[in-house]
Amino acid sequence: MCGILVYLGPTALAVDHPALQSVAHRGPDDAGAESFTVREGRLTLGHRRLSILDLSPAGRQPMSDPEGRYWIVYNGEVYNYLELRQELQRAGHRFVSGTDTEVVLAAYAAWGEACLERFNGMFALAIYDARDRTLFLARDRFGIKPLYTWNSPRGLAAVSEIKQLSSLPGFEAALDPEAAYEFVAYDDWNHTPRTFFAGVERFPAGHALRLDLNRWRPGRPVTPRRWYDLGRVGRMRREDPRAVIERFGELLRDSVRLRLRADVPVGFCLSGGLDSSSLVVLADRLARERGGGDLNTFSVRFDDPRFDEGPFIDAVCAAARVRPHGVRPQPGRMLTEIDDVVYHQDQPLSTTSLYAQWNVFRLARENQVPVTLDGQGADEVLAGYHSYFGPRLLSLALALNLGGLRREIRGLSNRHGDDALTIAKMILVCLLPHRFSGPGRWTRQARQGHEVLRPEWLAAHGVRRRGPHPMRRQRSVRKMTVSRLTRTLPALLHNADRMSMAHSVEARLPYLDWRVVEYGLAAADDHKIKAGETKLLLRQAMRDLLPEKVRTRTDKLTFQPPEGEWIRRQIPDDFRDLLQEALHLPLFDRRSVLRRFDEFLDGRTAYDRVFWRIMTFGRWQRRFGVALP
Repeated sequence: MCGILVYLGPTALAVDHPALQSVAHRGPDDAGAESFTVREGRLTLGHRRLSILDLSPAGRQPMSDPEGRYWIVYNGEVYNYLELRQELQRAGHRFVSGTDTEVVLAAYAAWGEACLERFNGMFALAIYDARDRTLFLARDRFGIKPLYTWNSPRGLAAVSEIKQLSSLPGFEAALDPEAAYEFVAYDDWNHTPRTFFAGVERFPAGHALRLDLNRWRPGRPVTPRRWYDLGRVGRMRREDPRAVIERFGELLRDSVRLRLRADVPVGFCLSGGLDSSSLVVLADRLARERGGGDLNTFSVRFDDPRFDEGPFIDAVCAAARVRPHGVRPQPGRMLTEIDDVVYHQDQPLSTTSLYAQWNVFRLARENQVPVTLDGQGADEVLAGYHSYFGPRLLSLALALNLGGLRREIRGLSNRHGDDALTIAKMILVCLLPHRFSGPGRWTRQARQGHEVLRPEWLAAHGVRRRGPHPMRRQRSVRKMTVSRLTRTLPALLHNADRMSMAHSVEARLPYLDWRVVEYGLAAADDHKIKAGETKLLLRQAMRDLLPEKVRTRTDKLTFQPPEGEWIRRQIPDDFRDLLQEALHLPLFDRRSVLRRFDEFLDGRTAYDRVFWRIMTFGRWQRRFGVALP
């Protein structure tokens, strides 16, 4: 796992340039840079290396093929590299390292852009063809690994983190007002190419771009093309349910097997939930078969029993051979470290759960475990969120499947305590346009989010207010899955990448193996939600492996600290000071925010996470010196 830099500008950049050294945390083990003369000046490829496979200097990047035609800088892991290596060797390729990077480069030389379809992994890469003077950029199917572009007449840059751009000639850190609005009002971001920085774009997941540097000049538009499309995934034919469960279990097991490949220790982020716990017991079974040792797990614990998942963590650790490690984040220390977290995030923080992640990955690095497996993606792939209930009910109603509809309604009532009115609203939210959806919880949240922003500032910068999140109006479980994977998952992946790489830890995500994703998407709704029970495929596949108290859990905490309690009872004054600093910015309605915050401190109103978003927005603006229009 690494940090990359691609820069096309008037001068070459050396290996010690801040644009590369600012991401030394992504690659503390090695660094390299190569420059090439092109029509518009100099092209620099830079790299910071976190050594995971073949720790020798043979894995140094930029890396070239034996002829010196192709050069690569690459951030990620292609887990099926051994299988691809064997195929390429049979075709006559010779390898001098044990890295997946060399395999990726050879695959591109052999198969061109079609090599992307063969990769099972996470990656953001740049390959320069020194003979034809073309530059190829690509990002993995789901955007697990980051890639940003800045394209101006002064130069073109492609980087792993936005902070790398701050030292490049001509770059100015300025706010994108639309991104600020989406974040503050809706906590909705990372689903479009826009970023918080004007002029900086997020390279789309599952896309690629080829630039002919003989003709193209910086500042001219670029249009990445889609190389991976979830929409092409078909539906599963009716099969025996036991066969479907067995096949899913095999795919997930193989995904874990591939992601255990490393020349360094591998551990697990264990929350005690179904998703991460399943990975631990699967890996334990694989380790027993290979005669391996105990697994390292890293967990967050909280003093407040409402947020602590200790009993579930302990149950998993008792069922598998593990060496458990735990950390208890403290609110006072959180505020002293908040600027560091914001710096590594490159943007404001949406929730204190990021600080919990920060602590987990720091714990892993302190125990000299630079690779972890994490349960991210399971909820999206296997319909784990309660927002899937509405599309499920609507699909049954539209199909006139009254028996199935009655079963789901009974299940929602028995498992989750939902009454008839709540269930009816679930269906209506999906069925009706948002203007008819009534004064529901989402509408109230949206209104409160708007109240903290000054309408004259929004109007002055052309920001148009919008209605509720369109994802909430999806009419089928399948459409909701695609929407989750493409709209809300990117934010979670951003958080996991930044919080892990801040401590030089590589986070691997077995549920986002493309085979697991496509199988989950293709499976019938009955295999994912039944009688109010979510993620049915996973629960049934883990029947003989997981403790029942974990396998049948219906609650979801996900490393979430007791945010409101911390602020109200332990750090009210310090937090209010930071909040007031942020409210000097012109986009916020200072009087409205402080009034609502004081009502919260007095116990008159419930906690609203918009306070946290505003406070961290202020820290971010100050840390990066972002100019507000």
